[in-house]
Amino acid sequence: ALVTNPPYGRRLGQGDDLSPLYRALGRLVGSLPEAWRVGILVDDRRLGLRVRSDLVTAFLTDAGGVKVRALVSPGSAES
Repeated sequence: ALVTNPPYGRRLGQGDDLSPLYRALGRLVGSLPEAWRVGILVDDRRLGLRVRSDLVTAFLTDAGGVKVRALVSPGSAES
């Protein structure tokens, strides 16, 4: 499994374009064996879906006053 809490907009400040980071993470995830599960903590679901398009929301929570969601690959919650 790969679980990550990458930078997201509110942690870095306004105006930072994180798209390249999330696309690069997506390339890394795409190179992993198919059996690997993925979990990622994001404040913007659209960025998370750049990592892997089939991620689903496992839960929503607060992280230091920022609303975030945990996105996981299908099957992760049952494993």
